[in-house]
Amino acid sequence: MPSKYLYRSHQEVARAHFNDLNAAIQEVELEVDGSSLTLATVVAVSKFSCQPFLTQKSDTLNGINNSVLTLKECLANRHPIYGVNTGFGGSADSRTDHVITLQKSLLQLLQSGILTSKDTASGNDGSNTVHGSQSMPSEWVRATMLVRCNSVVKGHSAVSLPAINGLLQLLQKNATPVVPLRGTISASGDLMPLAYVTGAMEGNPGIFVRVNGDVITAQEALKKIGMKAVTLGPKEGLGLVNGTAASAAVASLALYETHQLALLAQIVTALSVEALRGSTESFHPFIAEVRPHDGQAEVATNVLSLLQTSQLARGERPTTVKTGLAQDRYSLRTASQWLGPQLEDLLLADHQIGIELNSTTDNPLVDSAARTTYSGGNFQATSVTSAMEKTRLALQMIGKLLFTQCTEMIEF
Repeated sequence: MPSKYLYRSHQEVARAHFNDLNAAIQEVELEVDGSSLTLATVVAVSKFSCQPFLTQKSDTLNGINNSVLTLKECLANRHPIYGVNTGFGGSADSRTDHVITLQKSLLQLLQSGILTSKDTASGNDGSNTVHGSQSMPSEWVRATMLVRCNSVVKGHSAVSLPAINGLLQLLQKNATPVVPLRGTISASGDLMPLAYVTGAMEGNPGIFVRVNGDVITAQEALKKIGMKAVTLGPKEGLGLVNGTAASAAVASLALYETHQLALLAQIVTALSVEALRGSTESFHPFIAEVRPHDGQAEVATNVLSLLQTSQLARGERPTTVKTGLAQDRYSLRTASQWLGPQLEDLLLADHQIGIELNSTTDNPLVDSAARTTYSGGNFQATSVTSAMEKTRLALQMIGKLLFTQCTEMIEF
């Protein structure tokens, strides 16, 4: 599904995300339907305690149930299904009828990250300011849980309604698993982080959960919030861990803030023009008209608009020769050319992450309409990597420009 923000200016997209976030916070609840997750709603749930709930649309619920039934049919017909009745990785040529045991073994294998006593100490609230922490910030984990839930709701993963509701109940009760910070590069899905989330749903006593400021075992946590432990079906272990949810979730949080920083960079640039008694000439529309890159034109328009009534910035260059610089320094004069490509990259990154948030990133995939399964590679997070490389570069370039502007002011 194409992003609803495609083919709009960066300012419009950033403003839309901001408005959507405020709306989601005001609405308090978020319908999870597999197709309408955005950067803003991920931020709302992860940072502002917006409560997610499963859609009651019959098509969606039927799709979830049909994926489970299709998997059962394929197993009954002795179809080899990777990770369900076969081994994993290099052991995919082995077969087993112990499908439930296989899922438990998978989780046990993956729950091997490094956590310290500080991470599981009572009073560790999971904030990203905890010095020396080896666990993910709680905001990251909540975002991860939401994204994974939205993915399996699409009905291609053979993850049942009880498992989905269990994941949502942890979010609703603010019970956040303690997940190792390191353990995935999402080359084969975010296996390890999602294994800890799934272990919490099972009530695994070896998994820790943050509940109302306390860090307790998952077994104790489920009892405290009044939730029954989830018993996993034939593919639900693999279906819950094999995807890009952690990468896409953290990417969403980073990209949302980067959009706002890109806007602030343009405001700071306008302020720098005033502070350095610069000229508005560098942002004249003619300059972008003859080199019509969308990002460059947008930055020039925005900065010129901000300086429209300025009493400090100079207007266009006078025709008579005067002393002083004939043109502004690079950090002001080329700001639109420097920032413009970053806005274009951020728009493409937004499009990529928007699609990823509403995609099935599992393997194998269940096609209920064709009553079969397909093995592929949707778990590979190259699209997320592509988006984050653009975002990283944008942040670097924005930082360089602001540093240079600051240096010019110090030397002014």
